[in-house]
Amino acid sequence: MSIHVALHHVTSYSYDKRISLGPQVVRLRPAPHCRTRILSYSLRVTPEEHFLNWQQDPFSNYEARLVFPTPTRKLEITVDLVAEMSVYNPFDFFLTPEAENFPFTYEPELTADLTPYLRKHAPGPLLDSLLAKLPTEKIMGGVLLNQKLSPSAISSDSDKKKLISMLRTFFSDLKGWHVQYNIVSRETLLAAKKDPENYRDLIVRVAGYCAFFTTLSPETQDDIIARTEQTL
Repeated sequence: MSIHVALHHVTSYSYDKRISLGPQVVRLRPAPHCRTRILSYSLRVTPEEHFLNWQQDPFSNYEARLVFPTPTRKLEITVDLVAEMSVYNPFDFFLTPEAENFPFTYEPELTADLTPYLRKHAPGPLLDSLLAKLPTEKIMGGVLLNQKLSPSAISSDSDKKKLISMLRTFFSDLKGWHVQYNIVSRETLLAAKKDPENYRDLIVRVAGYCAFFTTLSPETQDDIIARTEQTL
């Protein structure tokens, strides 16, 4: 059973004298791709003397471009709409074969359209400084900290003591919640990726869970291999 919901929205500006308004772009109309059914929609503009052109931005959102030829003392935009609120299955959608496994492989034409969303930027000093200021002791569950060490880094008793001291500092002074370690060399990981049959028992920490390295996807394997190898 659905429910009909009416929305009445008014934006109003009043001026102490007649002024000339430049072109206005109003974005107060549901996008055509929204799943909520729009039963009725109206847009009323004051002053009545104006030119209205509907257009769509690159993301298919509706835009009303308004031009006012004469000065006015008031600008008022009124929107009325009725929406049908009904229950739907969020998983009722078609999944194309190329989207069944992550990362997705897109056709060249579609990749060009998705470039703004696929572009990656390396974190810079501004992001690092913001992350360093996070009050991690107030975050429920803390923050994820993955560490990768080579077995040679803790080969001696003094190295082991360094690791113990670092862990105590992290939990007591820095109020850490948890830390995850992979103590395995890059050479071992590369060999396991190349010859998985000989490394079936190699277990690594991924992110919140452990898994057999040889059962992971090539992309996840590469991510673990590329992690910075810390020293003590």
